[in-house]
Amino acid sequence: EGDAPKNIDLAWVVPETPFEKMVVNLGDTVTFTYQPFHNVYIHPSGSCDRTDSIAFGDEQASPATYTFDTLGEITFACQITGHCDNGQIITFEVVRQPVNYDLEWITSNTFENRDVYIGDSVTFNYQPFHNVYIHPSVSCDETDSTLFGSEEAAPITYVFDTAGPVTFACQVANHCDAGQIVTFNVLADDVPVVDDEPETDAPVSVPTESPVAIEAPTPDAVVAPPELDCSL
Repeated sequence: EGDAPKNIDLAWVVPETPFEKMVVNLGDTVTFTYQPFHNVYIHPSGSCDRTDSIAFGDEQASPATYTFDTLGEITFACQITGHCDNGQIITFEVVRQPVNYDLEWITSNTFENRDVYIGDSVTFNYQPFHNVYIHPSVSCDETDSTLFGSEEAAPITYVFDTAGPVTFACQVANHCDAGQIVTFNVLADDVPVVDDEPETDAPVSVPTESPVAIEAPTPDAVVAPPELDCSL
């Protein structure tokens, strides 16, 4: 089925070059690691505008881990004076990778109906004394049924491309009545799924800061770029 969630290790510093937007999968996590002269806020504005911002990690919270549980974009920024304007801001695009379900298509299995999403797929694995039909009746009633996989077709994969229920059954003898039938309820995402793996398989390498003792800038101070060497 789907890949296990991944964690992104992010060195949360004022970067030499701006952080690039990253694509992550629903359920992935990001861990912000930083010195006590940084913090982490969620910025609904998607920019350094602090309107409706939400504190996620204060100066003492490192390492702070966030789980991506909502599709769409989310932006994090440091609100220490001058840091966001100098590049300490990053946006993640949260998507959902397509999932393939492998079914051992035999009468002795108990098949549970399940929710899936457009773009997901199911692969039927079976011996040549089974077949796969689509049953619009959502039952063993064969009215208007459509052959999807003949006795010799296995393995065969179906990609869900339309929202709504899809029922598969075997029409050999009494196999359907014996339980060889399953229904998938196909849901539509608000955000399109992606076909490629997000580029987050390995921890993200970002220049880390040297442990230089400095005082955090006062709220009214303006941090000029040359003075940020201690936090690169």
